[in-house]
Amino acid sequence: MPTQIAPIHLSRRVRTGRPATWAALTEPALVAHWFATVTPLGKVGDPHRVEFEDGSAVDGFVLAVEPGRRFMHSWRWDGDEETRTTRVTWAVEPMSTGGSRIVLEHDGWADAGLTESDREDHAGYWDSYLEGLRELLDPGRPEPPDEVAG
Repeated sequence: MPTQIAPIHLSRRVRTGRPATWAALTEPALVAHWFATVTPLGKVGDPHRVEFEDGSAVDGFVLAVEPGRRFMHSWRWDGDEETRTTRVTWAVEPMSTGGSRIVLEHDGWADAGLTESDREDHAGYWDSYLEGLRELLDPGRPEPPDEVAG
């Protein structure tokens, strides 16, 4: 049994409501502003591809979709063995302030035969991408207070 590696768990708070925040996570034209070129979010089982400016790409499949709230897709670098597949989950949670909290979780490291170093490399990039997303949604404004609606 592989040694467990903690998931990456990051979040950002924004003043935009759930519909606009969801759009920034799922509409390819908006995602391209803060992340990469992505295929449109389909239904469970549909392919999901991420293409970066440097020519690298990630292939996967949509694993779960709750429109407006959450989606999960598999994550495997183009050319890697099928077994080196992890999972990325995006969620949009409403906040009592009227804004949203964006939550990213990237897990499955040990099961994919990856290392703590692989996880740390991804964590740094994800942190930067999430900051770019926050800036797209709340340009020039600090993060709002951390209050999530119940």
